[in-house]
Amino acid sequence: MALLVTTYHRQGYYSKAESIYQAVLDLRCKVFGDKHLVTIRAMANLVLIFRDQGRWKEAEEL
Repeated sequence: MALLVTTYHRQGYYSKAESIYQAVLDLRCKVFGDKHLVTIRAMANLVLIFRDQGRWKEAEEL
């Protein structure tokens, strides 16, 4: 799944990538908590999607 979402992101399919990254983030928050490294990495991936779309406010809020 990581390869798929990375491909979506790199090819500019931001909506598809965002929904997958968000689902991963939600799951990791539930399983590991919001301070765990794997959760923070998921947050960073979502921030990159926001950045690439110029959605700076959403990126900063996350």
